[in-house]
Amino acid sequence: MAKARRDNPRRRRHDNPEQKNTRSRRQKKLKAYDLSALSESLSEPGAPKQKPEAKLNCKSRQTLVLREAAHLKAVLGKMQFQLDPFAAIHQHLLATQPPAAAKGDAVKEGKDSKNKKRRRKKGASSSSQAMDI
Repeated sequence: MAKARRDNPRRRRHDNPEQKNTRSRRQKKLKAYDLSALSESLSEPGAPKQKPEAKLNCKSRQTLVLREAAHLKAVLGKMQFQLDPFAAIHQHLLATQPPAAAKGDAVKEGKDSKNKKRRRKKGASSSSQAMDI
């Protein structure tokens, strides 16, 4: 009998069904407390944290108004804006927006969906003709 215990490393002394059940319950509880998946999703402690957006109270609103007023005054003083405001705004938007490649993908995607709809309509009409025959 002692030989059988040595051969089976999983078998422990005095294992009866009640002890097995308690051991399995404890192992299940330990699995429930496994937080490795949570730690992967959390940011590193040394990583820079993003500032939450500040609440707009009276003082911060006043500084924002002063900053924007100065910016507006600078824009209004530019000769290009005085000559053609809409063209100046358009040029500013072109310079600050992401590249136009994303727009081309969106247009292609729209065309693809239209083609799919056409195919579906063609398929539906041909099936209805087949039923009429």
